[in-house]
Amino acid sequence: MRKSTLSWAFLLLFPVFAYIACQKDYRPGFPLNPTDPTSEKVTASISGRVFNERQEPVEGARVTAGNSTVNTDYNGYFSLENVTVAADAAYIKVQMQGYFPGSRTIMAQEDGAHYIQVELIPTTKSAEFAAATGGTVSFPNGGSANFPANAIVRQADGSAYTGRVELSQSFIDPTSEGFTSRMPGDMKGISTGNDMRALKSFGIMAIQMRGESGELLQVAPGKKVDMHFPIPAALNASAPANIQLWSFDEEKGLWREEGSATKSGSEYIGQVSHFSFWGATSPIDFTEIEFVIKSPAGQPQANLYVEIKNKSDYTKAFSFSDAEGRVKGWVPVNQALQLLINDRCGTYSHMQDLGPYTSPVDLGTITLDASATTGYSISTTVTDCAEQPITNGYLNVLFRYDNHRFALNGQPMNITFQGCDNQPDSAQITLYDAEQDIYVTKWAWLQPGSNDLGVLQLCEGQQAEFFKIEIGPKKFEYLSPGDMVFIDVKTDITLNGYRSTEYGGASLLFLSKAGGQPYTTPLKEFKIVAGGDANYSSNANGTVNITKNGQAGEFVEGTFSSQVYDSLTNTANIPMTGSFRKKRK
Repeated sequence: MRKSTLSWAFLLLFPVFAYIACQKDYRPGFPLNPTDPTSEKVTASISGRVFNERQEPVEGARVTAGNSTVNTDYNGYFSLENVTVAADAAYIKVQMQGYFPGSRTIMAQEDGAHYIQVELIPTTKSAEFAAATGGTVSFPNGGSANFPANAIVRQADGSAYTGRVELSQSFIDPTSEGFTSRMPGDMKGISTGNDMRALKSFGIMAIQMRGESGELLQVAPGKKVDMHFPIPAALNASAPANIQLWSFDEEKGLWREEGSATKSGSEYIGQVSHFSFWGATSPIDFTEIEFVIKSPAGQPQANLYVEIKNKSDYTKAFSFSDAEGRVKGWVPVNQALQLLINDRCGTYSHMQDLGPYTSPVDLGTITLDASATTGYSISTTVTDCAEQPITNGYLNVLFRYDNHRFALNGQPMNITFQGCDNQPDSAQITLYDAEQDIYVTKWAWLQPGSNDLGVLQLCEGQQAEFFKIEIGPKKFEYLSPGDMVFIDVKTDITLNGYRSTEYGGASLLFLSKAGGQPYTTPLKEFKIVAGGDANYSSNANGTVNITKNGQAGEFVEGTFSSQVYDSLTNTANIPMTGSFRKKRK
């Protein structure tokens, strides 16, 4: 049974101050010197969306919480049901080829249902240098790093690396609008004194290093890199002369104090001994706040975006209400604040002044205006090609800014969700049959109130696309939609596969012929890099057999074979075979 004490929907985050964590005086019972803040476990459900730097949904991202992993769908949506996570630091990690790891760390409640959003940062090449000689590199968006000679090792085995280093870097500006979506975790950290602290951010640096073969690199033990962190102009006047440096623990989802930096002009300068996310931060004082959001009819309002602004400088915190409409988190003490609740159309539906506070406060129930809580309902039955009800799958409704997902159990469906006004609009409806592993997308025009869609049939759904490779005893499979499979048709056809769980991918190049007849053609080029475990290549010594040569919008299917070279073991002439199916654009 769900407990009456509800969970934090998401930790309230102030982009400039990052007011995240628990102050000793304000949360009795929280360990003051936690040897392991992740030791207390609860079972909870977590859903959310993942998007990129252009605010587009990311499909195929790998999302992990506890021992459970799922991939995001075409809307960037994911759902993890009944996962075991740390109560005080539930860590949700997002991985996608071509991006820095994204994450959220939240306070989770037993049987709670939580919602998050994560924006991924691309790992665009920012600089390069020779590991053998070291040197200073400057970053496009501010800051620099000075590497000593012979200070780089391979992350996988700690062996010395002396080749060229490709460096990806991003500065996460705490005064930027999207800071709270891009930053890792939640700015809760463990100090050198083993105290849990709240962190006030003056900037976060993300850095990743890779070698010439794509392998991950790290700073060698005993070596340090001189780092220059830019201070945002809006924070320079208030930036302290000395500040702590904290690194993000990507295993536990918490920050750890690991040094200090000194202010010099508009930069902080300090040393780091490894690369992850690094932040120039200092502690702040805060207190706890909570409230519940409901409709005029008393219905809890889930997944609403909530802001609390500091009126003195209009920096802000944000949160999403949980399944029961509850928001619980922290705000700065002795500050005049403003509460802003966003409706589902991206406009403010509720505003009120708050504070100043010096101790915990419960605002009780906040009731939204009727215009902000319009209900939409759908009645339908979902069947397969044989007109039999689908018993294992889901129906997903994308309506304006919200995803609403409902399980299919073979019974007629009567589902209700909230909108933001009294206007009709189109909805994208996705039907998924888990037994057949197919899905279709349909559109429906929804009016406020009741909408009878009759029978929705999931028949001849989209087939799976794949790129499969066997090299000796090793198998590599890229299966869409979980993995990414792309095709580029010009004079030649280039087929690419990427897996969200590892760096690298596979590519196959062969001659293109107009859609219609099957054909056989030489394999022009093949390459696969799978993390640091595989690096194979072949050049013009194989065959591609196209068994289905579809027109635009139809499938291209085939097999291929060759002999490849393993650059990691310096082994040649290894047998390689494979197959693929991908729809032409």
